[in-house]
Amino acid sequence: MDTHAQARARTNHVHPWDVTRQCIGPHVAEVARALGLSPHTVAKWRLEPSHETGDELHGIRGPVERLDLMIPAAIRAGRDPLLAAAPARYLYHRHVEVAVQAASSALRLVADLDQTSGTLSALIALAFDDGAVDASEFVMVNEALDRHEQAIRRARATVRAA
Repeated sequence: MDTHAQARARTNHVHPWDVTRQCIGPHVAEVARALGLSPHTVAKWRLEPSHETGDELHGIRGPVERLDLMIPAAIRAGRDPLLAAAPARYLYHRHVEVAVQAASSALRLVADLDQTSGTLSALIALAFDDGAVDASEFVMVNEALDRHEQAIRRARATVRAA
């Protein structure tokens, strides 16, 4: 008999606990607090469930997995598939728009930071050329700008990954 891990490797299928793990990330305590649940319960949703043992190292069915089971059960019971899938459509329309808006805001912020960094570099170079800034101040400001540009690169990578 296949384990869930073997079945996932064979089918390259994303499972509910994978999606839950992506959603919650490391923010178990915050999500648990928002839902009025224990962090232990929310953390277990992110783990692959064991249907063979009661091992505490394995996960439990979370809301995504329950929804994943509910929709086909309703269809098998005779419910119209479009109506049975209504919860998934609701969640998609309610939350995807928010995620897209957040990503757009992040992209605009990265572009603004990049433009600000370039402007500051040019101003410092002009001030140094004019003698308004001495060499040690110039080096200090350039190091700060380098750190700023590294932060911009990390922000870009984060936005691209999302």
